[in-house]
Amino acid sequence: FTYRGVNTSNKDNPEVPMYFGEIARNLGFDVTIDSVCEGSYTLTKYADKNDTRGKDVEDKLTHNKYDYVILQEQSTTPINNYDTFSTAAAKLKTRINQTQTNCQTILYETWGTPYNTTKEGTADPDKYGNSVTAMEAKLRTAYTNVGGEINSQVNYVGKAFTEAFDKEHIDIYADDDRHQNGYGAYLSAAVHVRSIFRASVSNNTYYFESANQTICNSLLRIADTVISF
Repeated sequence: FTYRGVNTSNKDNPEVPMYFGEIARNLGFDVTIDSVCEGSYTLTKYADKNDTRGKDVEDKLTHNKYDYVILQEQSTTPINNYDTFSTAAAKLKTRINQTQTNCQTILYETWGTPYNTTKEGTADPDKYGNSVTAMEAKLRTAYTNVGGEINSQVNYVGKAFTEAFDKEHIDIYADDDRHQNGYGAYLSAAVHVRSIFRASVSNNTYYFESANQTICNSLLRIADTVISF
């Protein structure tokens, strides 16, 4: 993962893995969570055994056993440098296959952002499109293509973000209009639970600290609706 959002009640845990665990357990799944997170990191760095975080990844893969490994690329790399994204994902998938048995590699599709698609941010319509929906469509295509190249599932978090923000007008972004706020992290986690366990997350009754339950229930419904089987 590339963004270390934290919950105020547990500042040592990134929000998305933590919420994933809470939602999954609430629905009756027994899960153990592990993660490596660093702001602005690319999969190229995580795939580099000489990089500090790359060493962490290698150590975990060498000494631990996983059922699923989720890979999130830096937010704009799939659009700006598809080949870098593709190469790093393939390298990590190969290493996962070498060290793990019956482990599923999953790609975490990120989201379009107001920051990259408005004049207040770093708007570049030719590169990112002129809306959150347009940018996310580019990301979705990139993740889908790489998923096909390395034979890996894609968890379409960005698709759910588009539904929540552009269609239902739910505030899921942090103040910088790039990263996810608590509701965005909650939606991300719900999509991962939905995609991995194929469970209806609308049955979940876990809500993060200070959350509006009505908004959370809308996000759970979006995850269930957008991620269909």
